[in-house]
Amino acid sequence: MIDTTGPPSARHDPVAEAPSASVGTRAPFWKHPNSSEPAGLINPVTEMSELSSSLDVMLAEQSALRADGRWLSGRPTLLSVIGVHEDEVKLCRALAWLISPDGFHRAGTAFLERFLALVGIEPASLSRDELSGAQVLVEEARFEGNKETRADIVVRVGARMILVEAKIRAGEQNKQADRLARLWANGSPTLVFLTPHAGRLPHTAKQSQGQWLPLTWEQISQSLWPVLAESLEIAPGAKELLTTFKLHGGSTVLDDTKVKFYFQHRHDIDELASLRTLAVRAVIDAFSAATEARLSDDEYPGLSATTNPHAAKESATLPISGVHGVIGVTLDWRHVGASGPAIQGPTLALLTDRSDRKTYADIREKTKPSAMAHGLTKEGLQYIWRGEVSLPAEFGNVDEYAMSVLARLRDTWAALSTQLAD
Repeated sequence: MIDTTGPPSARHDPVAEAPSASVGTRAPFWKHPNSSEPAGLINPVTEMSELSSSLDVMLAEQSALRADGRWLSGRPTLLSVIGVHEDEVKLCRALAWLISPDGFHRAGTAFLERFLALVGIEPASLSRDELSGAQVLVEEARFEGNKETRADIVVRVGARMILVEAKIRAGEQNKQADRLARLWANGSPTLVFLTPHAGRLPHTAKQSQGQWLPLTWEQISQSLWPVLAESLEIAPGAKELLTTFKLHGGSTVLDDTKVKFYFQHRHDIDELASLRTLAVRAVIDAFSAATEARLSDDEYPGLSATTNPHAAKESATLPISGVHGVIGVTLDWRHVGASGPAIQGPTLALLTDRSDRKTYADIREKTKPSAMAHGLTKEGLQYIWRGEVSLPAEFGNVDEYAMSVLARLRDTWAALSTQLAD
């Protein structure tokens, strides 16, 4: 928790700067709309107390949802956990298994019939023997000269043929759609272009333009899903597979527990999220101020500070003299994460010019004991050693914390300088 008992620093401190309730002023943007404070007034103590109470309520509710097994996280399907949910070859084989009448899914022709209806073939127009005798092949190959072309899935049922070209992330091969249409033309196939995107047609269909039917993985999932309720004998893998197909349409496969939780507590959650931005700014300002105060300090010889707005990074560097190339110990503090402003914690790194590979390797070997002792345990291409500086479990005064991080930089620099000088 940030200490507000001492005098405020020159940096922006939203808590220290917040006016008391005795001063009539408009509440800032993080003011909770359900606060008991009079309209237009803000009391920081009351605000924090109410927010803390709301947080306790949210944590208790989340804990109960976890205990009931309803707070779900991580990958939503087994196929995504083992990393095959975007493997086109494997998913085509799985789809072929699902629509094969004699597959161990134990649904008979049910999945096949719904698939046929989805691509415009009325199952009632086929006899029971034709449906049960359907052949489903994967990677069927045909040749044009010595050039091989493979169709992902070919279904033959009665006198009808369906050819499926499936995509997830891979692009189309040169003239692929036209080659498929030409080489399988003797079967008068229904040509299906299966992708994650609704309405997408193959751009390699020039001569075969207008012959392709666009279809999505999600549409297959939605169409075949009702079969799961028709029998308890259907293999569990069928549900897993259709759930995975649904992923490729951009739909969530989770229940809406977390969505309901967010909308129920959205005001408190948004308020807490705004605190992150304010806290990040306070800590970064403290780090910048601490660095500036040490620029002429004899304990930090040659200290330099830089700001990189594109990388959202503040850096402080102490140089080590007498070493070939440019070398220094740098403290970086990135303050923007993938989901917005976030304190990721500072990192320390030993950097040098890599133009001389032997020198680079020698420095790494020479400094390894001190680097390890000071938490610089990672090797990399852009640095010799690097390590993260853990954030404290609780903040005291942010100015003091920034100074302590700079002291860590100085101590690491001193140890590495001594080792390189020996």
